[in-house]
Amino acid sequence: MLTVDERNALIIKMRTLPRQLAELVRGVPTDELEMVYLPGEWSIAQNIHHVADAHMNAFHRFKHILLHEQPEIRSFDQKNWSRTVEATLPNVEDSLFILRGLHNRWCTLMDSLGEGDWERRGLHNQAGVVTLEDLLMSYARHGDNHLEQIKKTLDAREQHKQSDS
Repeated sequence: MLTVDERNALIIKMRTLPRQLAELVRGVPTDELEMVYLPGEWSIAQNIHHVADAHMNAFHRFKHILLHEQPEIRSFDQKNWSRTVEATLPNVEDSLFILRGLHNRWCTLMDSLGEGDWERRGLHNQAGVVTLEDLLMSYARHGDNHLEQIKKTLDAREQHKQSDS
């Protein structure tokens, strides 16, 4: 189990993620947000839309575990979710808007929890038993991973632009 300080640090990561994503893409032309600069990886826009989709699902799981006794938690197929039309558009503002509101609500909820709440459990159909603390750790890491992926994609974008010069 995490210490209160470790948990608070993860909540801060969650709280700042939407701002960090917005700052990374500020000034990037919309058409460049949909370019795939790294083979086998998603575009910047796809990464941001995916984070919004994944974190919406995670918030639902989180509340389900909080409000029900050991509920069944279903996985979501990220590949299928990434194929729908709104998840492929280059405009990321709607997903950033979702993330700002979602993370504000989620972090407010997490700030209100007592020590025992973090041990509440759900049964994930693939991962097995998960606690609220597990979800916090997982989605703080998930946000960090996509920040890094977007940074790598932006670096590849710069290299691509330099090689075209």
